[in-house]
Amino acid sequence: MKRVLVTGGALGDVPIIRALKQKGCYVITSGNKSGDIGHTYSDQYFPCDYTDVEGLVQACINLNCNAIIPSAHDLAAIAASKVAHVLDLPGFDSPEVSTLIHYKNNLRRALEICNIPQPNFLSLTSEAELLNHTRWTFPIIVKPVDLTGGNGIEISRDLYSLRKAFGRAQSASPSGQVIVEEFLEGTYHGLTTIIQKQSVKFFFADNEFFLFDPFRVSATTAPSDLNPNHIESLCRMVSRFAKTYNLVDGLLHIQLILSKGKVYVIEICRRTPGDLYPYFVELATEKPYIDWIISPFLGEEYSQTEIQSTPSVISNIARFMLMPTRRGTFQGIEDRSGKEYEMVFPVFNQGSYIEKPRKETLAIYFLRDNYPIEKTTLLSMKDSICPKVDTGGDINLEL
Repeated sequence: MKRVLVTGGALGDVPIIRALKQKGCYVITSGNKSGDIGHTYSDQYFPCDYTDVEGLVQACINLNCNAIIPSAHDLAAIAASKVAHVLDLPGFDSPEVSTLIHYKNNLRRALEICNIPQPNFLSLTSEAELLNHTRWTFPIIVKPVDLTGGNGIEISRDLYSLRKAFGRAQSASPSGQVIVEEFLEGTYHGLTTIIQKQSVKFFFADNEFFLFDPFRVSATTAPSDLNPNHIESLCRMVSRFAKTYNLVDGLLHIQLILSKGKVYVIEICRRTPGDLYPYFVELATEKPYIDWIISPFLGEEYSQTEIQSTPSVISNIARFMLMPTRRGTFQGIEDRSGKEYEMVFPVFNQGSYIEKPRKETLAIYFLRDNYPIEKTTLLSMKDSICPKVDTGGDINLEL
């Protein structure tokens, strides 16, 4: 029996943990939050932050782990690659390449080398550098280089708000590094791929929506509005990137924007996308996407016929993350939509305290329909599935 350490137990780690259990693995989850939902699915919890390389190395040795899989976070991917490098465990790029991919400033330079379209950007480490650059075209997006889930990101529309946003982003960033980039108008999408021998063998594209927070994806739909030429171009970019940096087999996921008919790469990651995204892909395609993510970490090679390069989306499907808009005690969900859902995954229990409004996911709904699912349907879901949050005041805060 393989003993696998998954370096987190958050919501985004649940599909991997459950799939490992189904494969007969003994699963140990780590992290610094013992109450995370993923730990309820593992065999054992070991307290260790997913960025603590030395602690994770010792955990793997002491717990006799012969595989490690990163939590659904960029910094977790970097730390796990360092652990794998020390212990000679499979499934990872070198720590240098992992750091290149999962820090936004490093990725921007890597994309430049590969001639892959992306927003214009500037990497900054101090306010002095910010003020020395006098020619700004607003609006501008400000991002910490090492946070995910839209955390720390702001739009600035003048120099005053830019300075404020830079200060907040620098404080939020574990490394104190920030990038600013041009604001592009367009539609947002994801392209998830499985690469083998540095070529794309599986791809799946989606549409992304920001219904609660402008920088936190709260819904995805398939099939994607990207046309075949866009997808073919993106797959060529992925293969070029994989060859340039000698990437190992496995998952490579892209977030992108389609602006004026052209695709621009925003993010790349090699760790599992969060908010139960793997279930969304499998429901849409009926392909074993989660197993394909796991296999390289277990030292299992892909067969030549296992992965189909042109998967079809077999149905119209949406993933909808229900989020609160205020802090307070979660009082439950009233479902007034009248829809039948493929799957509903509750995350928070009634009585839980909501600390991060517009960031926390209360429940995830997977909706299947006979027709393409439009943004209006998602907005209707937002209005009809009503979480109640009690802030302790006299106002009924039904969202």
